[in-house]
Amino acid sequence: FNMSAGYTYTYVDAIALFEEMISLPPNAPAILDSKGALNYAEWGGATSNLYPFSTLRMPNITRFNNLASNMVINYEMLKGLRLMVTAAYSSGMGTSDTYIPIASRNPLENPTGEANFGTTKNNTWLIGPQLSFSRFIGKGSLEIMVAGNLENTTTSAVTMMGSGYTNDELLGSISNAVTQRSSDNFAQYKFASLKARVSYNWARKYAITLNGSRDGSSKFAPDRLYGNFGSAGVSWILSEEKWMKQILPSWFNFIKFRTSYGITGSNAVGDYQYLSQWGVSVTGTAALPGYDGVRPYVPRQAVNQQYHWEANKKWDAGVTLSFLKERIGLGFSVYREISDDQLITQRTPSFSGFTSVITNRPGRVENKGLEASLNATLIANKNFTWSIGYGFAYNVNKLLSYPGLDHSPHATAYRIGQSLSTIYLLHYLGIDPLTGDYSFEDHNKDGEIIPIGGFMPGYVKDDSYIAYNPDLEFDGSVSSNIRYKNASLSFILTYSAKKLPNPFLVNAIGGMKNFYMPASELSNYWQKPGDQAKYPRFTNGSLSDIRASDGYY
Repeated sequence: FNMSAGYTYTYVDAIALFEEMISLPPNAPAILDSKGALNYAEWGGATSNLYPFSTLRMPNITRFNNLASNMVINYEMLKGLRLMVTAAYSSGMGTSDTYIPIASRNPLENPTGEANFGTTKNNTWLIGPQLSFSRFIGKGSLEIMVAGNLENTTTSAVTMMGSGYTNDELLGSISNAVTQRSSDNFAQYKFASLKARVSYNWARKYAITLNGSRDGSSKFAPDRLYGNFGSAGVSWILSEEKWMKQILPSWFNFIKFRTSYGITGSNAVGDYQYLSQWGVSVTGTAALPGYDGVRPYVPRQAVNQQYHWEANKKWDAGVTLSFLKERIGLGFSVYREISDDQLITQRTPSFSGFTSVITNRPGRVENKGLEASLNATLIANKNFTWSIGYGFAYNVNKLLSYPGLDHSPHATAYRIGQSLSTIYLLHYLGIDPLTGDYSFEDHNKDGEIIPIGGFMPGYVKDDSYIAYNPDLEFDGSVSSNIRYKNASLSFILTYSAKKLPNPFLVNAIGGMKNFYMPASELSNYWQKPGDQAKYPRFTNGSLSDIRASDGYY
C-alpha cells in the first residue's frame, strides 16, 4: 500500500510586453512624462494607437491552487497472481484578473476603467484496477495482464467583465462597474478503457508482446463512443546466441533487433462538439437584444454526430547496440505511420450559419522517418562521472490519398504526394531597378501580381506556384551530464533545420531591430533609378508581398 498527496500554490503578477517596445528607434519620445504618467502627449496626443506602452499599467494577476493525491494497493492473491489498484484525485482552482485602469489610457479620450475577473475549477478522479499473472513455461516466462481504467474530469469557468469604472481604486470589485457582463462554461469528460497484454520471453533471447484495448470517450456521440485498438511486437537479442558470442569481439556487448505494429486512437476534440448548443449569443459576440420581453436564443455550433475515433497505424523497427561494458550505446530505428480519418475542424460556407464543423477528414496521411541516438559514459569512477548523449530525428509528411479531394473544402490547399503543410508562393525576381520595389513573376501572364497564400496554383488569379514546405527538415539534441560526488551539472542543446525568413528583408529602417544588421547589408538598398540593389527603397508603407514569395526564405 502506498499513498501520497501534494499541494501547490502559484501566484503571478505580470504585465504584457511586446516586440514593438524594444524595437523602437533610439530617438523615440520618452515612455513616461515628468509626473511618471504614461507619455501619450508626446506620442501623437489624441492618436492613442501610436503609443505602444499602455500595457505597462495593465496588470494581470493569476492565482492557482492545486491538490493532487494518488494511492496504490498491491496484493499478491496467489503465487504469480497479483492484484493492483491505482486511484488518483486532483482538484484545482484558479483566478485570473486583468485590470485596465484609467491611468493606462489616453487622458484626452476621457477614459473609464475596465476589469475582467475569471475563475476556473477542475476536478479529476481516476481508478485503474489491474490483474496480472506470471509463470515460467519451458525456458521462457509468460506474463498476462488485464486492466481497466475509469476517468472523470469536470471543469467549470466563470468570467465577469466590468466597464465604466470612474476611479482606479474601485477596479477590484465587479459591483463597482457601471456595466457588467458575465459568461460561464461547464464541461464533463468521461473516459473508460479495458485492456489486455500477453507477453512471452524465451530464454531471454526471443520476446513477443500482444496488446489490445477497447476505449470509450464521452467526446463522441452515443453510437460512436468506443474504439478498438491493439499492437504486436517482437524482439531478438542476437548477442545472447552462442554462435554470435563466438563471433563478437570482447568489447561488443549487446545487439538487439525489434519491430512492432500497432493501431492507436485519438479523441482530440472538444467536449460536446456533437451536441446542438444554444445560447443568447454566438460565441465571441455580444448577447442578442430581447424582443417584446422575449429572450432570443441562437445555435452556437454546427452539429455532426457522425465523427468517430481517429485511427493511427504505426510500424517501426530498430536495433540497439552497446560496447565497452555498456559505456557506449547506439540506437537506430525507422518508422512509418498512417493516419486515417483525422479529426479536424473543417471549414464550411458562412451562409450555412457556421464557418466550421468537427468531422473526420477522409484523407490518408503518411509520416515516416528515422531516429538515431548515441549515449556514452566518458568518465566513471567513485567520485566523478561524465556522460554525453546525442539524438537525431528525420520525418517526412505526405498526403497519400483523399477520395473526392477535387470537390472537397481542401481542394485548393492539398495535393496528393505533398506535405499537408505545403504552401505556394510567388516567385521573387529581385529589386526592380526602376522603382526600388520588390518584383515578382506574373505566372499567369495577366498583367497583375496577385498572391493568395496557402492555396493551390491556378486558384482564381493567383500567381503563387512555387511549392514551399515549412516542416522541419530534421532536428535533434546534444546533452551532457557531469557529476562530482553529490553535485551535478547538466545541459541539453536542441537543434533543427528548416528554411527561415531572411531577417534583412522585412526590417523597417530606423528601428532598433537593425542593430544586428551588418553595414554592408544596411547600405545595399535602392536609392535612385538604375540601382542594382539587394534591398528595396526606404518607405513608411507596406511591402508585405515579399512574405508571400520564395524570396522571403
